[in-house]
Amino acid sequence: MFNVKTLRLAVRDLAIASVLDELEDRDSHALLPDDYGDAQSFVDEAVMDNPNILLELVANVGEIVGAVAAAWQQDVWLVFYHMGLRTDKQQANALYYLVMSVFGHGIGLDDDHSKMLAQAEWTLNGSFPACTGVYRDQYCCITDPISHLLQYAAAA
Repeated sequence: MFNVKTLRLAVRDLAIASVLDELEDRDSHALLPDDYGDAQSFVDEAVMDNPNILLELVANVGEIVGAVAAAWQQDVWLVFYHMGLRTDKQQANALYYLVMSVFGHGIGLDDDHSKMLAQAEWTLNGSFPACTGVYRDQYCCITDPISHLLQYAAAA
C-alpha cells in the first residue's frame, strides 16, 4: 500500500508549511534566498531536488508514520485505504494532517476526515484516534534539515 509518490507529496506540503513558519517567525529572521520568489518555488527547487535533504525528510516522516502505526496497531496506509482515500493526493493530504497533529499544530485527521476515519475503524475493527499520542518536534523533523538553505538576517 505504501506509495513513494504519496509520501513525496506530503513531504513537499510539510516542507512548504515549515518554511512559511520559519519565514513568519520574527525571532528567526529567516529570508528566502534571492533566487526564489515564494516558499513553494524554494521548496520545489532547493529542497525537493536535493536528494540528501529529501532523503532526510522522507526518513523523518517515515519514522512518524511508523510510530503512528505502532500506536494505532495498524498500518497507516491501510487505514487511509479504508477511509476511502484512494488517490495519491488524498492520501498525502491525510498524511499532512496526521503529521501536523504529531507536531502539535492543533489540526488532525478528524478536522476533515472524521466520518472517513470512523468508517476505517468500523471496517478494520480498530481504534484510530486522530490524536495518536505520538509527538515529535517540527523543527527537528522538517525545519532543521532545510533551514541551512534559508538566509538569516542579523538580529536587530
